[in-house]
Amino acid sequence: MGKSVLNKTAIERLELFNETVEELLGSGLVKEIAEKPHSFDIKFGDVTPEGRQKISTYERRGYDSDYVQSAVLKIRLFTNDGREKISLRKMDELYQSLPIDKEYKDNIAGIQKQTNDYLKENCGVWELPSKTHSDIFDTITYGMIIHKNKGKRSIVKQWQKSGFLWQQALYDFESTVRRLSVAMKIVQNNNVAILKQYG
Repeated sequence: MGKSVLNKTAIERLELFNETVEELLGSGLVKEIAEKPHSFDIKFGDVTPEGRQKISTYERRGYDSDYVQSAVLKIRLFTNDGREKISLRKMDELYQSLPIDKEYKDNIAGIQKQTNDYLKENCGVWELPSKTHSDIFDTITYGMIIHKNKGKRSIVKQWQKSGFLWQQALYDFESTVRRLSVAMKIVQNNNVAILKQYG
């Protein structure tokens, strides 16, 4: 191998990202995703006088909460643009500054756009029509798992009062965790290829 075209700082950041993804993948969530169904099933009953169908039963098939919470501790490092040097946005900026093939740069830019577009989409929780996937993820992450932000904790408690709303919110939260985990794994694969080719 010839002399590296990547500086020490770039190599350290690529390696730190990869190490963090390995910790994420070791959380047990990946096995859950591969082996467990993830769904939210609803059965409807009678129609109300107002013409709305009543919900008869509902069931969320989700992942082990300990695995999800462990994964979130790592995923937040990839989504915190303000503080974390391995956030997806900052990794994109790093890629664009490196003397590497345009294919790698386009790839991470595409992943960042797809991720951001998804996070900005409406969450689909019926009783929270104006909330995005990002709103649900941040509220549960910082209201229940990390820091216990007082305002977000209050919102979580309010959501938990409605079983149906809370189960929908958890389903959306888990879906976001799964999607972000997959995206970070793709970036890790790119990092490995870049380090091998240029490092």
